[in-house]
Amino acid sequence: MSEIDLQQVKWLVRELASDDAFVRRDAIERLAILTQQRLDYRWSGSPAERRRTVKRWKRWIAREERARRGRHVKTTIQILAGGTIDKEALDAALESLPPAQKKALMAKVLAKVTAQHAGATSLPTCEHCERRPATAGVTQLQDDGTYTYRQLCEVCAHREGG
Repeated sequence: MSEIDLQQVKWLVRELASDDAFVRRDAIERLAILTQQRLDYRWSGSPAERRRTVKRWKRWIAREERARRGRHVKTTIQILAGGTIDKEALDAALESLPPAQKKALMAKVLAKVTAQHAGATSLPTCEHCERRPATAGVTQLQDDGTYTYRQLCEVCAHREGG
């Protein structure tokens, strides 16, 4: 089964609040077909009744978004744990995420995978957070013209722009 287009669901949920009864009826029928849900919405209900059920729909969307993020994390970890990283499979697993969230997720996943493998290889601890293994070496030019070298984890290196 393919995933439901949440942007379309969000648009239809906005339509449920319309003043036009025909628009509301059309929206709930399309939502029912798309999601197999009605959540007790009645297009002919009172405005207060409709507002309550629109809130239910918004909570349904939020739960679906959280579930999808969880599936993306699980899929990403499975892909990375498999050894060879297939770029197409990774892109497909993360395609519905916004770019900033995708970048943050990848940093977390890389840190987690690195930490799991740190037991086998004794890596030094990150000099910044002092929690994760240092997997990145960062050289920085100081104000006095000298260079410093720090051993950081992927997350801290990413935060510092390394």
